[in-house]
Amino acid sequence: MSSSPIASDELSQQVIAKICALADGNCAKSDDVMVKNISRTDYATAAQATIQIGWRSDASTTTGQHHPNGSRHCASFADLDALLKQDCNAVAGSAATAEKLANTLRPDAANRFRTLNSSFKVEDLPFAYHHWETCNKCRGNGQHACEHYRCLFGLVPCSVCHGDGKRPCANCSGGIIYYTVQVRDHAGNFYSRSESKMCGQCSGTGRIWGCYTCNSSGKVNCPECHGTSKVACKPCDATGWFTHRYWTWLTGAVSRCWLFAKDAPERFKRTLEAMPIMEFPGLQATVTQAAVSSASGVCTIRLDCSVPHVAASMTCLDASMSIDAVGTKTAIPLMPHFLDTLLKKIEHLCLEKSPSPHAVIKKFHDARVTVDVLHSVGKKGKKFKPEDISALYSGAVSTSCLTTLHRAADKAYDGVARSEVNRTWLFAAPIALGVAGLSALYDKDGWLTPYYAPYEDWGLAIMLLPLIWLSAGALGQKAVQALMGNKAARRPRQGVWPVLAFLMAALLHGLLLLSPYDAYGLGLPFSPQPSVTGGAQAPMGYLLPVTSIPSASMAGQNISTEQSSAPLLPQPVPPDAQLPGFPSQWKIQSALKQLNFYHGPVDGGKATPEMKASLEAYLESVPDYLTRYVKLPFDDIVAMGLNNQVRLILPANRTLAAPMTNLARANLNVGDLSRLEAAAERAHTHPGQEQTWQSADGHRSGSVIMSQSHGSACGTFALRVEIGGAMESAGPLEGCRQHGQWSVR
Repeated sequence: MSSSPIASDELSQQVIAKICALADGNCAKSDDVMVKNISRTDYATAAQATIQIGWRSDASTTTGQHHPNGSRHCASFADLDALLKQDCNAVAGSAATAEKLANTLRPDAANRFRTLNSSFKVEDLPFAYHHWETCNKCRGNGQHACEHYRCLFGLVPCSVCHGDGKRPCANCSGGIIYYTVQVRDHAGNFYSRSESKMCGQCSGTGRIWGCYTCNSSGKVNCPECHGTSKVACKPCDATGWFTHRYWTWLTGAVSRCWLFAKDAPERFKRTLEAMPIMEFPGLQATVTQAAVSSASGVCTIRLDCSVPHVAASMTCLDASMSIDAVGTKTAIPLMPHFLDTLLKKIEHLCLEKSPSPHAVIKKFHDARVTVDVLHSVGKKGKKFKPEDISALYSGAVSTSCLTTLHRAADKAYDGVARSEVNRTWLFAAPIALGVAGLSALYDKDGWLTPYYAPYEDWGLAIMLLPLIWLSAGALGQKAVQALMGNKAARRPRQGVWPVLAFLMAALLHGLLLLSPYDAYGLGLPFSPQPSVTGGAQAPMGYLLPVTSIPSASMAGQNISTEQSSAPLLPQPVPPDAQLPGFPSQWKIQSALKQLNFYHGPVDGGKATPEMKASLEAYLESVPDYLTRYVKLPFDDIVAMGLNNQVRLILPANRTLAAPMTNLARANLNVGDLSRLEAAAERAHTHPGQEQTWQSADGHRSGSVIMSQSHGSACGTFALRVEIGGAMESAGPLEGCRQHGQWSVR
């Protein structure tokens, strides 16, 4: 470091040391700082604080008419306001008040110059005023009309009879009496059924004459005014008046400024005005004289100071700067941004079209400013504030330069980790896509429940994506830490990889789930047809596939079936435009007739008593949750039973035909079940021989075969049922004789 001339005073050396410390390590060394010219001058300057004396007032309100101690009564607020302003302005504008304030400031004028707030309280005034005001709600009476929304002359309608003098009937509920009867079904079993009838005491109205609360008058006293039509006024506490009391005090408004000599240079004035004025007198500038003066309503503090000013002209490599420092601490409020010039090479690298992320990170280690910027990028969960780093270097680097450097460092931080992130996603994303696709192709019963199997497998694919995201972030962070060390605490951004992988997995899973292909069909269109085995009765509400059950075969022994027999399926429903009558009514009639609940015409006409009775009988066989908790149209509830989407409660449920569909079980009457029971008994007696049965009208038939016997009361069965030329079979199933009847175990 060399220059000419060089000042020998201590303040000048401090300025030079500050500039050297800022330049050192920021693409330059302290020896690169060259001082062209530096000088120190002490200027006589005055700091002045002007205190303008004023006043303020405040008020409080109480209910009633009062005479506060020491308070003057005024007839109205206008009189009070005029009297208050007259008294306070006279005291605040008097010379005696200003001189009294000046006497309190003179003993420690320099300290009071610095510590006085911009607005402060001087002292309380002995003036107090009050006036009375009538309550607007009650107009001074203390009472007002009752405001209950139903009060009329102090009376309101009775809450029991609602004004008609009738009380609720205690014998019924809304005019209807509900009771329970025991009914025998077509299988001979008894069950409870709720019925209702009209109440004879109230003739179905639910109310009878004679209200005990209002003596049948329909009116009772108002709960607020108690029949008087008047209530006490709450705002004024039933006094009718308010007392408003005002009190006052003196205030001081402080304004500070510098008073410069005529020969003071402009650069000194500009530099000193950039500094807080309260930090100088007595702290960074010697106070030579302190004076406090007063006038009418104004008090002034003047501090004559000697302020040192160091002016310097320096260079550092390509940067030239003009320095102005003031005060004994050599503060430089208008610091030139010379570090921007020293960091030009790094900034130019950042502004290139496609800089190498590794080169940018390595280049940022060449300067202390860029190292701090790089560390701010690596911080976790903290927002970058260029003002903080600029203040750390006394404003020698601009916020715009720091913003440019931070943007490049942030991009390079993620760029260094991008190779590891891309490698991780390219390796793991196909695995997630494969799981999403296979979960759709192998769409069968889930691990936990049979209801949401596709969603459980899809959840497995979704769980893989966060694991991949965490792994990619950890590997990318490790790559950045190889260049930055432990300062790289933030996980790098991964771009569009997570969103793209999620969308692709969701799209692949959805398309395969909706397609007619699955893994079991080896790429061919396939409708899953799960066989119903012994004991696999569907739970209530389980959505079963609308397909026929395949023919049963056991250990090489097949039940003989005719090749011309069609599977037992619900009849297809034509479009609504082709249906006669009401479409919803036609669908209900058709479904109930197929399920053997309804035997009338299927014409879509209005509901007949026979139709209503059939629908009630069907609803008795539907699970309770469909009629109690789920609000569905009747045609949807009937269609769910026909399509085997819910399991109906039928007499065949307690026989070997329990695993069959609703359509098959509903068409087996008591006689058919007896013949099936007899055939099962014969099959148990003669294992391996097919035992047939047929209904009396010849419309229903079937056969039973037993392949294995497990003791005297159990065995493995397969059975076939043919109804109207359509056939359905089930098995193998485990059956046992319990209480003299064969049923599925």
